[in-house]
Amino acid sequence: DMGRGNLADSQVRWVFYLNPAGLATTISVKLRVVDEPGNATETTFTVTVSPRISVAVLNIAPIQVPAPSDTVGVFGLDMNDPIGGARLVSVQVAFDNLGGFDSRDLAQILNDTTGGVSLYRDDGPAIGVFDDKDRRVSLAGIPAWTAGETITMQLATAESIPLTNSNADQGADYFVVIRVSDTASFLDRVRLRIPRGGIVFNDARTFPAEEAKTDTITVQMPLIITNLLL
Repeated sequence: DMGRGNLADSQVRWVFYLNPAGLATTISVKLRVVDEPGNATETTFTVTVSPRISVAVLNIAPIQVPAPSDTVGVFGLDMNDPIGGARLVSVQVAFDNLGGFDSRDLAQILNDTTGGVSLYRDDGPAIGVFDDKDRRVSLAGIPAWTAGETITMQLATAESIPLTNSNADQGADYFVVIRVSDTASFLDRVRLRIPRGGIVFNDARTFPAEEAKTDTITVQMPLIITNLLL
C-alpha cells in the first residue's frame, strides 16, 4: 500500500539495485495499484542499463628510443564490451617535455604509417603485443597539435571492440605508436600521456578515469654498424 508510512507522493517507495557483476541490460518492473474500492491497475515500465565497457591503458613504452626511430609502441589499450555495441571513436595523446623535446621531435603528423603519432589494431600474429604485422587504424583526417602538446586521433570509422578479454582478444587490442624524427637530440627526454577522458566511445562514454602516463623516455643516437672489411 503506497499510501502507508506517511509518505508524500514525491517520496521514494522502492529502490532497485542491479548486480554489477551481471550482464543485464534492462530491468522490467510491474506496478500494481489498488484503490480503496478495490479497482486494480497494472503498469509495466522498463529501465535500460548502459552496457559495461572495460578499458585498461597499459604502459608499454621503452625507456630509450633512437632518433630517428621506426614505429614504437607506447600505450596498449586493453578493452572489451561483453554486451556488444560499443565502438571506439577517438583517442587523445599528449606529451610532457622533460628536457629538450617538442612536437617537432616526432615525425610529421600524417594519416599513414609514417606519421609521428598513430593508432594500430592488434591483428598481427602476436596476441596482445605490438608487432610489425599489426595494422594502422585510418583516421578521419590529419590531426594537429593543440595547446599543451595534445593531439586527438579521430577514427575514420568507429571501431567495434572485443566482447571478451580471452583467447585471440586477450591483452591489448589497440596500440598508440610514435615515430621519433631525426631532429631529436641525444638525451632529450619526454613522457607520453593519455589524458583523463581521452578515449571516447560512440555513446560519449570516456576513459580512463585517471590520466595514464609512460615512464620517462630518453632519446639515444641510433647504432649503425658498418663492415669495414668490404
